[in-house]
Formats: sequence, C-alpha cells, structure tokens
Amino acid sequence: MDRNVLRGEQVGAVEVISIVDCALDFPVGDVWPGADPADPDIADVLDTHQHLQLPVTCFVLRDQDTLTLVDTGVGPSPYSGFSFPPGSLPAGLEAIGVRPGDIDMVVLTHLHPDHVGWNCDDRGCITFPNARYVIARTEWEYWSPVAWRTGALRQVGEVLERRVVPLERSGQLQLVAAHHQLSPSTQLIPLPGHTPGHTGISICSRGQQALLIGDAMHHPLQCGRPDRNHRFDADIPTATRTRRSIVGQSVDSLLFGSHFPSPARHEQRSAT
Repeated sequence: MDRNVLRGEQVGAVEVISIVDCALDFPVGDVWPGADPADPDIADVLDTHQHLQLPVTCFVLRDQDTLTLVDTGVGPSPYSGFSFPPGSLPAGLEAIGVRPGDIDMVVLTHLHPDHVGWNCDDRGCITFPNARYVIARTEWEYWSPVAWRTGALRQVGEVLERRVVPLERSGQLQLVAAHHQLSPSTQLIPLPGHTPGHTGISICSRGQQALLIGDAMHHPLQCGRPDRNHRFDADIPTATRTRRSIVGQSVDSLLFGSHFPSPARHEQRSAT
C-alpha cells in the first residue's frame, strides 16, 4: 500500500481510512504564537530546526453503501503566496482501490486552502464527478464576500475562485446546516472558531464513537492545552471553547485530526 495511506480504523461498521496528501513544515511560532520551543511538551514534537511537521490528511469513510471523502488537501499545484508542495490524494485513493467516480459525497470541514485543493483541477473540472460537495452554509457565506478577492486577501481569493467557486457552477454544491445527518452513522456537527462555519463529523456506530475534528486542533498536544490557539484561528475565544468541549466529552472516543501526526488519531478516555 502507498506509504501515505494509513491503515483503516473501524468505528463500529464505519471504516475510517487516512490519506496524507502532503506534509507542511512550520516554525512552531507560526503555528502557536508565543509557543516556547524549550517547553518540554513542545520540544518533544519538534524537528532539529524547531519546526513542527504537519501532515495534510484527508479521510475516506466507508459507511454501508456510502463512500465519503472528508476534505481534499492542497491540490495538484501550488498557489501564489502559499508554500504548499503538490498533493498526492489521487494516488492515495488509487492505492485503496477508490476511483474519483466512486466517491458519493465530499465533506469540506472548512474552506482554508489546504482543505479544498483537489475539489477540481486548474481548468475547473470537478475531480469527483458523482459526488455531492457538502459545506456548512455559515462557512460558505463567510468566504463569499468579494473582499476575499481583492487587496491583501487576493491570494486567498485565488484559491476560492479556482477550487471552490466551480462547485457552484457544476451544480454539485450542497449547503447545509452545521447539524446535518450525512449517513446512517455519520453527522456533520459545528466546531466553530478556527473559521466561523468550521465543522466536524461525528461517527456513532454499534456502540463505538469517533470524531473527525478538522482543524479544531492541529496537534494532540492541544488536548492537554485547549487554550493554545492556532495562528489562523479566526475567533480565538470560540475556538478555545470548542477545544474544551471536545476534550470535555464524557465518553471514550477517537479523535481524528486533519493535521495530527501519523496515524492521524488520538484516543481520548473519560475520567471515569
């Protein structure tokens, strides 16, 4: 199997397969402003340059007859202003026997550039031709104003125009409430703060539970420090409350994070 495809994880009847599109490299202060590289907890996860390696992970969910892809990585080519390497999601899907036309639904947790890149190619052709692209309406409305396409924000606007707007033209875009049933065992849930309409996916099947948290956290270290905010959290108080809510769950569950180190999951245990 391709080295960027992690083994599937069973959550009841739902299989969760993690595919790394690429890896990003940041000085730790660019991820968590004010973080001290000498802090023992942080130092243990840094490389020799005091950088934090963050994989960009997409998830395939097999749930009965539904095949869902969660987020689409950085995409095939770099954007101006972003130091992203080319992604390899299609190769990862091929390695698990999934063709683009097999995907029934694409769920975008939020619309940051490293989560929307394989929505379509550089010509605007949709990558997953048979899929509904599900986005929380609040998230869509946040990124819709023309202000994102002008001035200092035009680099973000370029990504939106190239990778997100074509979904509307193709008729495959489905805007939903932040609470939305996706399949018999999966539900879209609001996890706001990183962006206003940021969402996650709750899985509940055969008595087992898991939560795909997108960018609500960028590393399992934040389970112990939910007050540690990412540089690009749009609403810091809300993002902090969301993280505290996640770690305060009273039941055992698995957390799958888009940028968690391999194997992209963290096992959370209740205090009881």
